[in-house]
Amino acid sequence: MALVLVAGGLLVERTVAASAPPTTTSTTTTTSTTTTTLAPTTTTPTTIPVGSLPQTTQLPNAADPAFQQRMAIFWAAVRTGDVASALPAFFPEGAYIQVKAEGDAAWDWQTRLVGQYDQAITTLHQELARPGTELTYVTTQVQPGGATWMPPGSEFNKGPYWRTLYSVLSYRATPTGPIQQQSILDLDSWRGQWYIIHVLSFT
Repeated sequence: MALVLVAGGLLVERTVAASAPPTTTSTTTTTSTTTTTLAPTTTTPTTIPVGSLPQTTQLPNAADPAFQQRMAIFWAAVRTGDVASALPAFFPEGAYIQVKAEGDAAWDWQTRLVGQYDQAITTLHQELARPGTELTYVTTQVQPGGATWMPPGSEFNKGPYWRTLYSVLSYRATPTGPIQQQSILDLDSWRGQWYIIHVLSFT
C-alpha cells in the first residue's frame, strides 16, 4: 500500500503490485562417459617338435607318466587296429634324422621303420584282439640295468642314444582276467624319454 498525491492536493492510498523476483535460469550440463572394454590379449603356445631339439644324455625312467601314456596309446592301437593313432609312441622322425648317419634318413624312417611298426601293430591286433577281449593296458617295464649307451659311430649312427631291449608290456585281455605280457623288442631314447623303434623284429 502507498500514498499517492493527486490533483487537488489529496493523498490517496493505492496498492502497488510487488515486482516479481528476477528469473534465474539454471543450466545443467551432463557429461556422458563411454567405457570401452578390450578383450584380453591371448598368446597361442607354439609346440616345438621334440625331434627338432638336441639329444641329451639323460637315462629315461620307465615310470615316467609320459612314457606310460605313449605305451597306452600304442596298446590302444593294437586293440583297435588303427595304426596311425600309435605314431606318438614311435621314435620321432626329426630325432632319427639327427641320429642316422648314412642314406636318406627321412625316407628310411617314413618307409621302412614306420612300415615295420604299422605291420607289427596289425599283426598283434589280428592275434590278440579277438571277440570278447578288451586288451586293457596295465604298464610297461624295461629290463633292470638293461639300458646301453650307443655312442656316435655305432650301427651307422652319427648321434648317441640309450637303447634297451626286450621290455615287457603288461595287459589284461578282459577287465578281471589275469595279467598277460607282450615283449617290445627295442626302445631307444630321445631327450630322456623312451620311444618304440622295433616291436617284433629288427626287419
